[in-house]
Amino acid sequence: MALPYARRRLHELRAKPSDEDEPLGPPGIAPGRKVYEERDDWVTKAVKFVFGSKALQDPEPLGFKRSGKEAFPEYYGVNLAEWADLLPEDQGNKDLTLIRPLLKQTRLEQRPMQLIYDASRHGWSCRSFHQRVDRKGPCVVLARTRGGSICGGYNAAGWVGVGELRGAASAFLFTWPDGDTSKRPLKLPKVGGAGVAICDFPDKGVSFGMDGFVVPLSSREPNGPQISYSKLGPYYSRRKDGFPSLFSGVEKRQAELVELKVYAGIYKPGEAIPDSKVKLLQLN
Repeated sequence: MALPYARRRLHELRAKPSDEDEPLGPPGIAPGRKVYEERDDWVTKAVKFVFGSKALQDPEPLGFKRSGKEAFPEYYGVNLAEWADLLPEDQGNKDLTLIRPLLKQTRLEQRPMQLIYDASRHGWSCRSFHQRVDRKGPCVVLARTRGGSICGGYNAAGWVGVGELRGAASAFLFTWPDGDTSKRPLKLPKVGGAGVAICDFPDKGVSFGMDGFVVPLSSREPNGPQISYSKLGPYYSRRKDGFPSLFSGVEKRQAELVELKVYAGIYKPGEAIPDSKVKLLQLN
């Protein structure tokens, strides 16, 4: 005689293995839960189909370099959390020991650098400045003020000197407002998009944005006081303490410079120098 439905169902449940008998899945997945394996996207499938699985393991498939932080570090913005290590070539150079840690995730992080412009030696003029810095690729400006501040900026776009507003999302300013280099500097990235990171004109000196950090290098008074200006906010990030410029509290938005230098990368003969040409069309 057939068992009633309820008794038959109870018999089936008793016969079913308990959860303890079921294989455990990956951590965080309930026992007995179906686990779905990660599947390749359509691009990966296409590459596998055409070139085989080994093509995915090749760092330069068919001669093309993969994109990423190592190949294009500045596409990922300004790194505010990490600091670069000194290179052997930096040892003994007080300027480079200050500059190098700032260059994490930039095209100059692993490249030896050299002094290409020193206003005290080459002249406090726009002409001398552009003769030395144009078409040298990304550069670092380092300045010291009479009030004791040490400040500057990373020009990721370089200078060409033909009259351009050069965009660079990875440009930034930096400062030790009180001149105490035993502490980490303040690092202030470009804001409002990449546009107008650098004002590059033959009759003007240093200009990060329209007013972020400006050193006019006026030829009218090449031997007079060299005044620089700084206003944070419109083009470069404000300081956390709310102070409106790169300078010390005494100097506020205007400071006299006692030193102005520019460092650039060292390139081998025939090696392409990035951003050393005119940017005919910039949409940023």
